[in-house]
Amino acid sequence: MTSVELDFLKEIKQYVHRIFFVVNKIDLVTESERNEVLKFVTNTIRKQIETEDVKVYPISSRLALEAQNTGNKNLYEKSELNSLENALAAFLSTEKSAAFLSAVTQKLIRIINREVAAGIFENNYVANRIQEIQKEKIISIHQDPHDAASAILTAQKKLLALQRSFEQGQTQRSAKAATSYDIIEKDTVESEVLPEQIEVQSISEKDFQGDLQESGCPVCTHITNEVSGFFAHWQYQLSMEEEARNGFASELGFCPMHTWQLLAMSSPHGASKGYAKLFEKIAEKLKVAQHENVPANFVGRMVRNSDNCRVCEFQRRVQKDYIDKLARFINTPDGRNAYQNSEGACLRHLDMLLNSVSSEESRLFLFMHASRGFEMDVEDMRNYVLKRDALRRNLIHSNQESAYRRSVIRFVGNRSVCMPWEEDGEI
Repeated sequence: MTSVELDFLKEIKQYVHRIFFVVNKIDLVTESERNEVLKFVTNTIRKQIETEDVKVYPISSRLALEAQNTGNKNLYEKSELNSLENALAAFLSTEKSAAFLSAVTQKLIRIINREVAAGIFENNYVANRIQEIQKEKIISIHQDPHDAASAILTAQKKLLALQRSFEQGQTQRSAKAATSYDIIEKDTVESEVLPEQIEVQSISEKDFQGDLQESGCPVCTHITNEVSGFFAHWQYQLSMEEEARNGFASELGFCPMHTWQLLAMSSPHGASKGYAKLFEKIAEKLKVAQHENVPANFVGRMVRNSDNCRVCEFQRRVQKDYIDKLARFINTPDGRNAYQNSEGACLRHLDMLLNSVSSEESRLFLFMHASRGFEMDVEDMRNYVLKRDALRRNLIHSNQESAYRRSVIRFVGNRSVCMPWEEDGEI
């Protein structure tokens, strides 16, 4: 490979994740030389783009052209162009849209990361910018810009989760499903190829610092982000792969809540394509049940529940992993300081944290933080009511108006974890 080609690879490796490498004129070398050439080229590329996932296609364009002109099929096979053409066709039919979405996602992530590094979303910067806008009267501000900054940071995490799902889809495309479930006795579900088991992502201290700066329960927020990535991965495979649709039908889909959440992320076209096989299978089972003596709860057991829903199982793994690591983080002085400035965990996740922290000091800290959080919200709620009743609405602070919502989240958890997401603006 030339130095120009190597420089080009270095330049584009962070932007492009699907590259077809072609070695031409392979007919000019002997079989032993061919293996050496391919080995050298493959190893060189791996070093430049820092990945083991490299596929090199050896071809002879001269033999391919000659085969086309003469109609000689044997010569065409010898040119090895067929392998490259098949790979390109597969990419265009199944991976092209995912590669495009991955590129767009990466660009958005880079833009947000650049803004984060510049400190644009920090509270002090936002506050100063608000003052400048109000002083210069550039525009009217109708909503709290701090909420917008928080929403962008939340979007950043969802984009990262989505990007991870794209990367896993590229590197583990042939993986098999781990579990299937029976509907009734003596009716074993067919073994089908399903979207691969998504691994729980590793979490660093930096991740906790960022999570604890967001509003709401940090555990609920993390679960929502991970499940969003899970759904993005499934949505893509259900729309693109027949084997995935067969497997989804065999498992009888997800539980009601996660069915609606997946639907909220799907287009009508994607949902119609992904669910047709599942509903066809249900129709078949109901048709068979007309003529067979089935158990009394046969129909009810076709609806998944938290015990046999794939998303529920994934959510439990994410939750346990995050709770365990957050507990260890809270056991440190830096961790307690970060948690002190957060809204804290909801009661359900607080209970798990209390059972996971290793010191009595951390337990007392968590109890005091939660108690103080509710007390402050109650004070804000009462101040809000007094100011509204006294027609002093101009003195109402945004924290007072949203206090009831904060306490509801402290009580039962984030809405996104407790109920289906919005579909077309409605629940």
